Amino acid sequence: NIPFIFLNINQKGYNNLCYIGQKSFEAGGLAGQLLNLCVLGEDELLIVQTRKNIEDNSSFSQRGKGFIDYFEKNKIKKKIHQIQFDGLKNQRNIEKKINTLLKSNKRIKGIVILSSRAADIIELIYPEIKIDIKVVGFDTTPKNVYKLKKGQITFLISQKSFNQGYKSITTMVNYLIHKLKPDTEIPTPLEIVTKENVEFIEYDKRRYNSKL
Repeated sequence: NIPFIFLNINQKGYNNLCYIGQKSFEAGGLAGQLLNLCVLGEDELLIVQTRKNIEDNSSFSQRGKGFIDYFEKNKIKKKIHQIQFDGLKNQRNIEKKINTLLKSNKRIKGIVILSSRAADIIELIYPEIKIDIKVVGFDTTPKNVYKLKKGQITFLISQKSFNQGYKSITTMVNYLIHKLKPDTEIPTPLEIVTKENVEFIEYDKRRYNSKL
C-alpha cells in the first residue's frame, strides 16, 4: 500500500502511481528526423546499441524502434546498419569493430547512439573517419556536453533529468498531502540541444536553486 513512482524507465504490470519521463519511441523518432536533416539522400546511417540485451531496457529498445519507424512512416529509403556491444568494458574490441564497420561502409554519414554513452563511442572512432560523420546522442552528461561543444556530437536529445526528479517530488507531495491523483503518464519534454543553446539547458535547475 506504499505509493511509488517510476522515473525515467516505465515498466508495465506494476501498480505504480504514475510514470514520469521521456517517451522513448517518440525520442527515437526525433533522433531519426534530426539525423535525416544532416545527411544526403544516398548516405547511410548506423544505430549503435551499447547493451547486447537491448530488449531488457525498454527505453533503449523503444528508441531504436522509433528511429526506424520515422523512416518507414515517411517512406524515406535509407540503409540503416546496426551494431551492438555488451557494455563498454572491452574498449579495444569495440574500437576495432566500429572502425572496421565504418571503413567498409564509407557511405555511413550519420550515427545515432541510443544510450547516454555517445561521448564514449565517439572517442573510439578514428579522427579521420568521424570528421565527416554527424552524431545524435541522448542525455546531457558532462562528457556528452563536452563533445557537443567540440563539434563531435551534432545533437543531443535531453530528457531534462533534473526536471524529472523535481516533478516526481512535487507529484508525490500533491498526492500524499493534497490527495491529487496524477495522470498515469507524465511525459517530460524532448529537448533538442546544440552547441549554440547548451549553455541554457540548466536554466530550470539554476532557477529552482535560487529559491532555496
